[in-house]
Amino acid sequence: MNADEMPLNKTITVAQTEIFRATATRISSEIAELIYYDQSTNDETLKFHARIDGESSALVSFDKVYWSFEINGRPATEADMQDITRKVGLSIEVNAASRKISVKTN
Repeated sequence: MNADEMPLNKTITVAQTEIFRATATRISSEIAELIYYDQSTNDETLKFHARIDGESSALVSFDKVYWSFEINGRPATEADMQDITRKVGLSIEVNAASRKISVKTN
């Protein structure tokens, strides 16, 4: 199912392995909320909002211990990670198998 076909406020599992589970919920006509969970603990490890049109995303929360993190191709500092949740217009790539989040800022 494409994001633009998702019914409003319905949560669906979009990926699941032995390591992680990812869900998506269309929270408005323009935004989907994606949440990643650790399968062994069921803890939420990542939450971000993505525009349905794919244009940009915004990080809501993430587990700094669970994920390795890079911004614009370089490892993120503690200050970077605190600042990134206040930014919008991000390009977010998640590699759940290797627990890596890559973010590009505009």
